[in-house]
Amino acid sequence: MEHGPLHEFVWERKDATVEEIRIRGKGCADIRTIAELVNTGNFSAYVLPAGVAIKFKRLFRPDIPLIYKIDGRITEPESAAIQSNIGSIEEAQEIGATAIGMSLYPGAGGQDSERDRERIAWNIRDAPDAGFPAVVWA
Repeated sequence: MEHGPLHEFVWERKDATVEEIRIRGKGCADIRTIAELVNTGNFSAYVLPAGVAIKFKRLFRPDIPLIYKIDGRITEPESAAIQSNIGSIEEAQEIGATAIGMSLYPGAGGQDSERDRERIAWNIRDAPDAGFPAVVWA
């Protein structure tokens, strides 16, 4: 789960009733929909961003590994493609995550892009000391 409630992605069970959809929400941005999909699917892990992971990890089966996405970004203005750490490796340890994850947008340009690569590199270097593999979506 990377996108919040402002995004309009739709994932609905084929056999869901109108009432279930109204109660559970329509999109993959609804944390209850994500939890249902993860808990009933055949997944090797799931990804949640920092704040969401801390608040809603209890909704997910404990035997499915959590990749804790420690960074995020704002959607406006359009130039805000550079990620910032919003979580930490220490928080990942505290909530029982199995790995940390980050996003990188190569080619974003400028000094921000260089700082973003450095931020990713620091996190990758620190992750093994905490017992974590690091996942980078680029």
